[in-house]
Amino acid sequence: MDVSFMVLIFLLGAIGSFLSGMLGIGGAIVQYPVLLYLPPLFGFPAFSAHDVTGMVAVQVFFTSMAGLVVHGKGGSFNQSLAVYMGTAVLAGSFLGGYGSKWLSETWIHFIYAILATLAVWMMFHSEKETKETAARPIVSHPATVMGIALVVGVFSGIIGSSGSFILVPVLLFVFKIPTRTAIATSLAIAFVSSAGSVAAKLVSDQILLLPSMILAISGLIASPAGAMVSKKTNPRTLRVGLTLVIAITFLKIWYDYLAIYIG
Repeated sequence: MDVSFMVLIFLLGAIGSFLSGMLGIGGAIVQYPVLLYLPPLFGFPAFSAHDVTGMVAVQVFFTSMAGLVVHGKGGSFNQSLAVYMGTAVLAGSFLGGYGSKWLSETWIHFIYAILATLAVWMMFHSEKETKETAARPIVSHPATVMGIALVVGVFSGIIGSSGSFILVPVLLFVFKIPTRTAIATSLAIAFVSSAGSVAAKLVSDQILLLPSMILAISGLIASPAGAMVSKKTNPRTLRVGLTLVIAITFLKIWYDYLAIYIG
């Protein structure tokens, strides 16, 4: 891998990592299509879907950790929800990450598109901004919470994500918590759960070491910067930004999926 290719990967990683820290999305919803489609446009070899999911898994682990350090200082995440959902997503992401080696690239693209569709739908149907309180009691039915998180974990593990880009919409739509709390809680869950995806993809030999480490470094630098911007941004603005990012990626993923596999 030449230096120019390494620089490109770093810059692409920084974009996704900044958005991760700012919007609590882990970076996967941005990083997956960016790493899959942009390198060939700059004259570099294309990564396969399996390569990208492995690289994204590593990046999400480091970006969520770095972003949580900044968000966690204000105690803005819901600890009980993070524990219950983090545990279940961890188990699910390991199963999904390991099982992804038996799926074709067509199925990986399709699953990613479906998750993006669900995320968009929930963002547009979630309630308006609620009062900012991370301590709001939410976990009255732990089994239901963990069941939802387990399903999210399995599918997000397949695409190399901690599930953050679907977790924030779930936290807003299903549990009706404030945007800033949802962002911080999502990063906490992502930090715990992304270990499952990384471990599974390491065991199943789906991680390219050098580009993954470059993405990890970019994440440790850019994610805290995004988190600091997030803490100074109006929650309604954050919600609009998150919705736009998910919607744009949703359109891009479906366009490419239909163009490649249908048309």
